[in-house]
Amino acid sequence: HAAIGTRLMQAYGEDCAEIAAEIALHFEHARARGKAAQLHCVAAGKALQHHAPKEALQHASQGLALQSQMAGGGHVELQFDLLLHSSTALLSLSGFGAPEVESTLLQALQLAPRLPDDKVVAPILSGLYNLYFTRASFAQVLEIAERVRSIQGEDSVLHMLAHNISGTWELY
Repeated sequence: HAAIGTRLMQAYGEDCAEIAAEIALHFEHARARGKAAQLHCVAAGKALQHHAPKEALQHASQGLALQSQMAGGGHVELQFDLLLHSSTALLSLSGFGAPEVESTLLQALQLAPRLPDDKVVAPILSGLYNLYFTRASFAQVLEIAERVRSIQGEDSVLHMLAHNISGTWELY
């Protein structure tokens, strides 16, 4: 199965994302968990692009399950990406206030300090802000606002998020 997966990746080249789910299964059968988890992440991203949150959640969940079976827990960046895909899919399926959305976002937020790029925290903080605002959990909204302000620096995405939070907060 590993040979089939490798051959499919070579044959499709840059377009292998189109059949990432199929290739992931081959690597799973070959017990190449790391490669299978990466491909499930690609398949989850592709499913989100096609507005298929159920499929995205299945792929992200499978990727996370494979990651947990790896020695050392796998790669932090891949785990973060899988959690981000999961939270996006859960948001579509369950809504902003769902407890599973919150727990997934909080898991991703815990991984953020271990990532090389600190800009990746913006979508997580934005998701948590929207979740807490939807729930009218204003104490938590203020915590997110303070966190964004404290780390925004020159980052334009975080700067925009800080303005969005401030503007929305002032509106209500």
